[in-house]
Amino acid sequence: MLTGVVISQIILAIIQRSRPPVDLMLFGADHTFSFPSGHVLGACDFLLVTTFLVFSRRKNRRTAVTGFVGAGIGIVLAALSRLYLGYHWLSDAMASVSLSLLILGAVIALDTWRTARIPGERITGELSRADVPGD
Repeated sequence: MLTGVVISQIILAIIQRSRPPVDLMLFGADHTFSFPSGHVLGACDFLLVTTFLVFSRRKNRRTAVTGFVGAGIGIVLAALSRLYLGYHWLSDAMASVSLSLLILGAVIALDTWRTARIPGERITGELSRADVPGD
């Protein structure tokens, strides 16, 4: 999540995109920059990375799919809430989801690299010498 915050702050400073008109904002004016949406990015990072870390090593695919569907619903709700409240454009929310998917990809790559380098840790479906009969 820290990576998402840092990336978001860098992009906010570079793009400096204005928010929608103040009269569309339901809870008062916000004069900070809008692209990308930090709320959507934070929600996506939390939901996607947590779901991956919790369900990636489970053998039951149905549970993993259910977890990611739940994360997807949470992401859609976070994005819709920022649009409904009038604080972001659709492209702000979509960019945040895209950035979060890149961060998830980096987490998956790092986790795969890490588990491939740990001696003795078995990858699902892999046999160790102790599992082979007759050895």
